[in-house]
Amino acid sequence: MTTRERLYDLVDGLPDDKLDEAEALLEQIAPGRNGRRVMRLEDAPDEDEALSEAEKAALERLDRGISDPRSYTREEIQQLLDDNHS
Repeated sequence: MTTRERLYDLVDGLPDDKLDEAEALLEQIAPGRNGRRVMRLEDAPDEDEALSEAEKAALERLDRGISDPRSYTREEIQQLLDDNHS
C-alpha cells in the first residue's frame, strides 16, 4: 500500500466531527493552487511599515467609535469614505 493510499484510508476512517480539523492540518502542508504553499494569516510577517497619518487618523476614529458608539447617516459614512480615499 502506498503512502497516498494509507492517507486516503486514514481520512476515510475519520469521524465526521474531525474532518474540518484534518482539512486544516493538511492545508498547512499542501501546495496552493499555483503550486506554492498558501500562507496562513497567523504565519504572515509582522507589519514593517510605519502607519501613515491617514491610517493613524482612521484608527483614532475607530477607537472613538468603539468607546462612544453612535449611528451614522449615509452621508456621514460617504464623507468618511471620501476622506480616506483622497
